[in-house]
Amino acid sequence: MLRVNQRPWLVPVQDITERKKAEEALRKSEKQSAFLAQTAFELVELTSIQEIYKYTVQKLYELLEGNSIVSLVEYNHGENRWKMQQIKGVGKKITELSGLLGFDINNLEGDISTKYSNQITGDKVTEVDFDFPGLFNNKLSAAVGSAVKKMFSVEKMYCIAFQQDKQISGNITFITSKKSKPINIKLIETFIQQVSTVVKKQKAEKRLLESEEKYRRIADNVTDVIWVTDLEMNPTYISPSVERVFGVKPEEYLKLPISKTYPPASLEKFQKTLTEEFAKEQDPKADKNRIFQLEVERYYADGTIGWDAISANFMRDEQDNPIAIQGVSRDITARKQAEQELIKAKEKAEESDRLKSAFLANMSHEIRTPMNGILGFTDLLLKPDLSSDQKESFIKIVHQSGQRMLNTVNNIIEISKVEAGMIQVDKKETDINQRLR
Repeated sequence: MLRVNQRPWLVPVQDITERKKAEEALRKSEKQSAFLAQTAFELVELTSIQEIYKYTVQKLYELLEGNSIVSLVEYNHGENRWKMQQIKGVGKKITELSGLLGFDINNLEGDISTKYSNQITGDKVTEVDFDFPGLFNNKLSAAVGSAVKKMFSVEKMYCIAFQQDKQISGNITFITSKKSKPINIKLIETFIQQVSTVVKKQKAEKRLLESEEKYRRIADNVTDVIWVTDLEMNPTYISPSVERVFGVKPEEYLKLPISKTYPPASLEKFQKTLTEEFAKEQDPKADKNRIFQLEVERYYADGTIGWDAISANFMRDEQDNPIAIQGVSRDITARKQAEQELIKAKEKAEESDRLKSAFLANMSHEIRTPMNGILGFTDLLLKPDLSSDQKESFIKIVHQSGQRMLNTVNNIIEISKVEAGMIQVDKKETDINQRLR
């Protein structure tokens, strides 16, 4: 019987624990990177703040694999209030919870609690005590807080803030239960940073749109015309008010050459002003924000001429070099017409005053002449040695002089009545020869 020498088999064994850990860590890292890449792409597709809030809560709920409550509240620092925007994970217990609290959980709001707001600064996940009454500044009883904690088997409570312009604009709270899996804090923080960036961008765009709309309404309704031209005075922008003020549609105005807008004399005046302003640019001490003003004639749409009061200055690039002209035009035609009327009235008043002065000088002569006759011949009548014929002749002259002076006074009165519009016509026969004599 043959016997075969038997030897034990030697099997090499290698410890691959670290490799498996590294592979698992790599899978997690790849999974997290894929999650962040997907959420970054999906976030930028959202068009409203509410959509972003809803998406954020849903994604966090999925990250926590259920068995958790995720809520997002927004702050109003002006009123020191917070308001619920989204909540996920309450499920069928929402009716029971709302009945316990006494109000709808979806419309939950309250005063900002200093106890929590002081803890959740920055964009880091912070574990906080589950003090449900404390969220409402102790306006709820401790018994209600205990009931809520028992209802959802609360184990831990975490908060993370999202910021805007270095101010917390809201926070996300997630409450885990005993069935919840460990949370990935780093992944959540990175995700919330993405959310904060997108929310900040959305709010900035909203403010920009509101600002543009506000200034568009101002430009549409302002009584002045706002405009921009290049340095050759060719228009590049005109506010809609140009149609109301000057009768030209904005799109038509932008096609008009400057010669169709201003008469030659106005263009010359405008060009002279610009030449002077460009000369000032050579002075390093010149005020870069200076405004130049002028009043010029301009054409209306129907070809008539009105007046324009212009206030303008240079638009500049980053090196403070002029690149365009911006200004405001105000229609002052009515004011100019009023000024012309005042000038005419002044000239008329001055002429009237001159004529009155000449008239009074003439009248003083007309009055003195008969008055000298009356006084002179009255003195002669006092002489004792006058004959009856002489006395009769002197008395006649005195009478004629008095009549002449009376007529002169009546004429002055008549002129005053003419100026006052109170003249009366007195028709009677007149001896022309006698008048001439």
